[in-house]
Amino acid sequence: MVIELLGIPGSGKTFLSSELECQLSKERKKCCNLIERSRNDFRYKVLFRLYKGYVRINPTYKNIKKTLCDCVKNYADMNAKYNTCKIDTYLNAIVLDTFLYRSYGKKRGLYVLDEGIAQQCANIITNFSVKPDVISSIFESLNFNPTVVYLECGVEISYSSIKERNRHVCYIDELDGEQLEEFLSSYKNACDQVGQRISKMTLNRNEDVSHNVNAIRNYLKV
Repeated sequence: MVIELLGIPGSGKTFLSSELECQLSKERKKCCNLIERSRNDFRYKVLFRLYKGYVRINPTYKNIKKTLCDCVKNYADMNAKYNTCKIDTYLNAIVLDTFLYRSYGKKRGLYVLDEGIAQQCANIITNFSVKPDVISSIFESLNFNPTVVYLECGVEISYSSIKERNRHVCYIDELDGEQLEEFLSSYKNACDQVGQRISKMTLNRNEDVSHNVNAIRNYLKV
């Protein structure tokens, strides 16, 4: 089974998934945050490079990419508001996530994406101010419903979390002051817009993490 976590940066998606993995591993149940592993585990880094190469040449995924490009054709030449990416970067991520759903959905265990399809759609809204019907068309074009857990979080908590972790691994970490607050407010609005267009389970960042882990387990029956 594959699930994805949706939430603004600093809302605790990665921490929640690690706690879920820890609890399930104690019961000898397979659980893996695929995106986090691809960042930090050499074997998964290599594996994901192969995955990315495969979806670029496979006809099925090339057709998915073409359909996605048609959905956002009016935004193709725009620059992202908060980084140097084009919208194509996020479309590639959605195609890869689609592949992960199809591949790992057949395997035993629970596989988590903390940068899944819904999160990439939130990135697109935040950086390119796309119209809501564009996001709807993206989900419709994929012909399946992702399993999404939305971790709601206030901007102030997210801001504090980002500053406290003080890491420098992506463009968000380099934003500061009013620009970071503006970004997080825009991102929260984007997550809410995405959440309105999909079936999802909603959790609150302020709840104890063990409560949220158990809520996910009950929701998924794992």
